[in-house]
Order: sequence, then C-alpha cells, then structure tokens
Amino acid sequence: MGQPSPEGLAQAEGEENPEICYRDWVASPIKILVVEDELKIARAIKEGLERESHEVTLAHSGEEAFFVLNSGGLNLVLLDIMLPGRSGIEILKAIRKSGLEVPVLILTARDSVENRVEGLDAGADDYLVKPFAFPELLARIRSLLRRSRAENVHRFQLADLEVGVAQELVENRQLSGSGFITQPPSSCQPLSTSKGSKAAA
Repeated sequence: MGQPSPEGLAQAEGEENPEICYRDWVASPIKILVVEDELKIARAIKEGLERESHEVTLAHSGEEAFFVLNSGGLNLVLLDIMLPGRSGIEILKAIRKSGLEVPVLILTARDSVENRVEGLDAGADDYLVKPFAFPELLARIRSLLRRSRAENVHRFQLADLEVGVAQELVENRQLSGSGFITQPPSSCQPLSTSKGSKAAA
C-alpha cells in the first residue's frame, strides 16, 4: 500500500481538514547559502554541495547575503568572516538579533581561540577553519541539519494516525533596515507517520 496523501490524512474519520501545513511527501533539496568573497573557493564549495544534491546560492559580500536572507527558505548558511562591506560577524549578529534560527557554520582562515570564541558567541552553530577537508565539511553540515530537524519536530494525532511534522527550518523573514520582519512559515515537511491507538471515548 502506498503512502497516504495529505488530503486522505486530513479527512480521516470524516473530520474537517485540520490547520496543519504539509509539503510534498517527497523530500525537498536542502537550500544552502554560501557567503564567500573568494570566487574560486565559493565555486568549489558550490560544485561540491551540488554533487550532494543540495541547492546552493552564492553571495560574495555582506550586502548580497542580506538580499538572499531576505528571500527566506534557507536551511543552512556557510559564512566567511572576512567579507567586503559588512563582516561575517556583523551578518551573524543581525541574523540572531532578528530571531532567525537558521543554522550557521562559519568557514574562515581565522584560527585563533579568540576568533572561534567570538564567532560562536555571536551565534554560530559551528566553526571550521580553512583549509578544510571537504568530507569534514559535509559531515558537519549533516550534523547541523540533523540537530535542526530534531529541534523542530511537532507531533499531531489524526484519528488513529500519528504524524510527525517538522516546521520549515527557516521562517520567512524580510530585512527591514537593520532587522528582519517575520512572516509565517510557508510550509511544513512531514517526517514520519506511525499507527497509534485511538483515545478512549
């Protein structure tokens, strides 16, 4: 038997469609923003991530990064610190000040303990020093995405079917001046379904 459709779940036991949002049952690509001003490095990272079936957007300055963040829908940000215009630390602080919880992995040549502490205290979820091995970068990305998904799981009971739903990892927020305007998440992603027992009447 195939997977039940969202419509079928919503109409179980003759109930009205509950106010639960769904994405397609087929997993969507992970959307990653790479903020890196060195074009050769940026292209290499993009090509490597796209080979892993990720959807990658490049930004080469702080201003470009804000423009992409403004569009919403990101699952992860790879952020260099030394950028033209606004630094990576300034971008990171603005992201966290806005309440945006997208995971941020800093990629930088700055390798001192003080640099690492500054980046993590500013709101980074992880910190990787250049040059790095690409398999390590991929492993850190997988770790951050697992953590983010686990933190965004909500469970709903629909008749005798329990549905695990993960909120879209990033709410749609728009930049306004020095901050972001929050908008409702555009969709949710179903994680799993499992049979459960009906509550006693």
